[in-house]
Amino acid sequence: MRETAFKGVNMKLEKITKKKQNGKRLSFKEIDFAVMGYTNGVFSDEQILPFIKAIFEKGMTDKEAYFLTKSMKNSGEVLDLKKLGVQGITADKHSTGGVADTTTLVLVPLLASLGVKMIKMSGGSLGHTGGTAEKIRSFEGLQNELDIEKAVEIVNKHNGVFLTQSEKVAPADKKIYSLRDRENLVSSIPLIASSIASKKLATGAEIIVLDVKWGDGALMTSKEDATKLANLLQKVFIMDGKKAFTFLSSMQAPLGEYVGNELEAYESVLILKNRLHNNLRKVSLYISSLILRLAYNLSKEEADKKVLEVLESKKALEAYKEIVKAQGGSLDLFREKQPYKIFAVKAQRSGFVFLRTKQIGEFCNKLTEQISQFKGIHILKKNNEKVKKGATLFEIFIRQDEKSKSLTEAKLSKIQKAFEKCVLVKEEETLVDETLICELKS
Repeated sequence: MRETAFKGVNMKLEKITKKKQNGKRLSFKEIDFAVMGYTNGVFSDEQILPFIKAIFEKGMTDKEAYFLTKSMKNSGEVLDLKKLGVQGITADKHSTGGVADTTTLVLVPLLASLGVKMIKMSGGSLGHTGGTAEKIRSFEGLQNELDIEKAVEIVNKHNGVFLTQSEKVAPADKKIYSLRDRENLVSSIPLIASSIASKKLATGAEIIVLDVKWGDGALMTSKEDATKLANLLQKVFIMDGKKAFTFLSSMQAPLGEYVGNELEAYESVLILKNRLHNNLRKVSLYISSLILRLAYNLSKEEADKKVLEVLESKKALEAYKEIVKAQGGSLDLFREKQPYKIFAVKAQRSGFVFLRTKQIGEFCNKLTEQISQFKGIHILKKNNEKVKKGATLFEIFIRQDEKSKSLTEAKLSKIQKAFEKCVLVKEEETLVDETLICELKS
């Protein structure tokens, strides 16, 4: 009897898979049957794989992508922040990732100082991209693996809290993504959209802003594919009844000046001290203003002014201190004089700079894993900046401790030479789209 029951569900999955393989549309019940069966262990990786491949190859309509999102969202815990006791307007933000994208660490304090609450659940590093979870833990002593009750207590008092992504949120996504990654089935717009949206919709914020990156250091290298993903995400969130806004931003070059978890956390502090005016600052201010407009129905001019005021008055910096302190950490760890030894990477010829963004991210992640004293790099030049032979392109930061004494000059020289391959100095300028932020056409 039991074998017959299993045979029946397997046949049903095969029938649903065949339907998608033939390019036909699936209902919510059909998609949910496959997703929940796999999540609950009824179907093995081998049994569900043809279904995922069919989606990858045949694509999905917008409605099917929403059905997949809804099923994945409902596979685990769906938070109702109001019922959990969160008071006030709640917001969330997602970036599709890139190199030196530390916007979360900047905008949570900015919005906290303006009364918008964010329970910011973030994952770890993925591929060549850095993870917010690791960056925020650079503040020694900070705890971001908190239960939801403690998170609500902190957010009600300080308007912001940084959490690691809960294992209970959208477990179907974690399982399906792992399979997609292993089988090289990642680059599907409907699958990417449902993966992003299922987690964000499950965390319960009223307002959601999605930053879809494009360029050499992004998941979507072409602006055309990024636009398709952004448009689909916008539709999926609207179908779920959420107030959402999606835009594109460039990852043709690292967003910030620093790459490496500890240095990126330090850069977030420098921006909130109003000491840096770079692309990371611009995108962080843009997202903060956008969320403020959606939260309080303000004009762009009004929202921009309010965000700039809390930055320049250091109110956002104070909010950052309070949030980090409430989670057991301290910004005092990032004083002006750090115990780093700095090594320069110099231009081997005169010409124009071209940053190989993805390669920079990959190499920094690799060194972080291999050498505990390596803390990242400071990028001193921009794309198409004219430099002379011998000009410093990067600074490599090595933390000084007992272990760092064992790093030989030969090894450090090898690191410097490897970084030279992460940036090209060309005879002529490279055609690079300099547009940093691009809003979708309504």
